[in-house]
Amino acid sequence: MEPTMLKELERLFQLSWSDFRFDVERQEGIPNPIAVLKDGKLIGGLAFTLFSSPQRSGSDKNLPNVIWLNALYVDETWRGQGVARHLIDCAMQLVSTTEQKALFAYTDVPLMYLHLGWKTIDSECDENHQVVGVELT
Repeated sequence: MEPTMLKELERLFQLSWSDFRFDVERQEGIPNPIAVLKDGKLIGGLAFTLFSSPQRSGSDKNLPNVIWLNALYVDETWRGQGVARHLIDCAMQLVSTTEQKALFAYTDVPLMYLHLGWKTIDSECDENHQVVGVELT
């Protein structure tokens, strides 16, 4: 992704997460962010991060971190039109090309993911958020 688009995507994410910055969030070993354009205008995007697996048990502390969805944002005028579904589908396809067998998200909109076939992994982690995950094929 070219630097100007990356900066525009960063500004889009900052509408919901004011402290989001790609120079902080970008990590080695994760896929590039995904952007959705409509008539040349950025209307949505998705970014990844590395974090420990929610399926890790106490004896698995030395396992490497796994890829998570870090930020998913769709412009309000485009919500409800399948843009988020498209971004999530693209993310699943992209991560399925790695050795990772599942993808996770920490979200305040778990129903969106559950309607797409994801499962609740942890519903008690925060009052307003859930960890959801999906097996990759």
